[in-house]
Amino acid sequence: MLRFRSFLFALLIAALFASILPASASRSERNTPPTYRHWIDVEVPYIISSIERKQFLSLSTDQERDSFIAAFWRVRNPNPDSDANAFKDEHYRRLAYANEHFGTAKYEDGWRTDMGRIYIILGPPKQRAPYHAKENLREMEIWFYEAETPALPPYFNVLFYKPSPIDSYRIYSPTQDGPVALVTTGRSRNDN
Repeated sequence: MLRFRSFLFALLIAALFASILPASASRSERNTPPTYRHWIDVEVPYIISSIERKQFLSLSTDQERDSFIAAFWRVRNPNPDSDANAFKDEHYRRLAYANEHFGTAKYEDGWRTDMGRIYIILGPPKQRAPYHAKENLREMEIWFYEAETPALPPYFNVLFYKPSPIDSYRIYSPTQDGPVALVTTGRSRNDN
């Protein structure tokens, strides 16, 4: 049963990431002014649905785009009667944290990294377990989560590892990477 739940969780995460990755730039996206392209490609790519993205890119005036953005945040506001939007504030806080801690500060690209993406989508983990400079192991870090939604398992973790010392952290997949990806020695002697 545990293996089946793990498989379902991996399948859910794979489907989530496949659906949220930005599509290649279409003609309508290239015709979108830079400020709005930044909003759709950098600020909200992980939380906007593909239908919303398509609708936004079909808009032709800045006034329509501004109205769309206002409605986008309004429907996500947990307290619609308030002028403050806790969801929006938390999203931008996570985006800033991801850019500051997981990428290159100069390029503000932390949101593009696997750690940044998970942080933006799931928020801060309940606990982090770093494994740095361990003998015969690649650098890795495990983030432990307690889900607050029935769409995810009640407790789960995400394992990140560095394929090489110069790479950034990647999400580890037992089925795609295999256990050999986590060790620094014995590649030729070990198999999955």
